[in-house]
Amino acid sequence: HLRANKRRRRLSSIVMSASPSASKQSGSKPLVVVGSVNADYVLSVERLPAPGETVSASTLELFPGGKGANQAAAAARLGHPTRFIGQTGKDGNGTFMRNALTESGVVVDQLVERDECSTGTAYIFLQPSGENSIVILGGANQEKWEISERNRETIGGAGAVLLQREIPEHVNLQVARMAKESGVPVILDAGGVDAPLDPEILGNLAVLSPNETELARLTGLPTSTDEEMLAAATKLLSLDVGSVLIKLGARGSVLIDENSEA
Repeated sequence: HLRANKRRRRLSSIVMSASPSASKQSGSKPLVVVGSVNADYVLSVERLPAPGETVSASTLELFPGGKGANQAAAAARLGHPTRFIGQTGKDGNGTFMRNALTESGVVVDQLVERDECSTGTAYIFLQPSGENSIVILGGANQEKWEISERNRETIGGAGAVLLQREIPEHVNLQVARMAKESGVPVILDAGGVDAPLDPEILGNLAVLSPNETELARLTGLPTSTDEEMLAAATKLLSLDVGSVLIKLGARGSVLIDENSEA
């Protein structure tokens, strides 16, 4: 079975700085999330329409979402001080997302409103079986970003920085470089876009976290077995990624670093 060495030296500083217990005991630095916010519209349908067909939805519900917002809300609810850097439109969904993050305990004073675009939205078609189909409108998440001096100070003073791939790749690269220069570990969730990862970002990451499918896409290697996943993760380590945290669904996750063994 795939396993990681119990001694995870390269992650020790991240674990200490990002754990709620460490925060309460030592007033540790905040977790900073730079990323996406989406208003998720969930339509319950019996089935998806065929081309040219119209079907009725039984309910429409609105939920806060976006990979970045979800990361920030989860961390804040666990009790760790969390700050969010991102963009919304100047609209009702933007207000909805700002309120949702605030209610979760996230500091949102660097969540910028953009006049010229809408807040990111996701339209989720949910069937009775639980299967869903999703259409995402990036909105403000994909518009022009400007990393301000205040953002730089916040990133440089973080205990760790969390990134995803629902914002422009060049923004992730800029933030990752900035954080590494300040000695701040960067964790990138590989989900969010089905596209190759900019190789320049890899050497700036303390942790890259793909699922099995994303790991296969990033490396061009099979990931059907534990041994294949270890080989694929090892390839990423050879590209100067600090550690690879593979998400395994119901099986949990496994951390691979240079101290890991099969």
